Amino acid sequence: MAPSLFSQLNSNFQSVFNYLPQNPSQKLIYEQCRITTQRLSRAYTYDDFTTFYNQCYNPLMTIINTINNQNTVKASIVASPNNGSAPLNVTLDARGSTDPSQDTIPNRNFYWYFSDVDGIQKTL
Repeated sequence: MAPSLFSQLNSNFQSVFNYLPQNPSQKLIYEQCRITTQRLSRAYTYDDFTTFYNQCYNPLMTIINTINNQNTVKASIVASPNNGSAPLNVTLDARGSTDPSQDTIPNRNFYWYFSDVDGIQKTL
């Protein structure tokens, strides 16, 4: 990796980390990642890269996996009616969906994707 890539990674970390869970052990990992990528943006050796991998990359991947498993919206969609002759008007209802973080997600962040009878992808 070129030092400029670590510089970009450090900049990305500065932007993203504030939006991730903020418990003390995770804050320590974020700070370690920021410090390490800042140092590696100047120059690095193989040992420095190993430090980055062990003290930043691996712990950060664990945090991301936790976020993906615990904080992901679980979609529950009901179609009414769910069968009939074409052409058929169908109402889709996702009110049964859950968000483990209990955050309200704005409607503009929801999209319905489906394929029409010709197999063409549509977005609502």
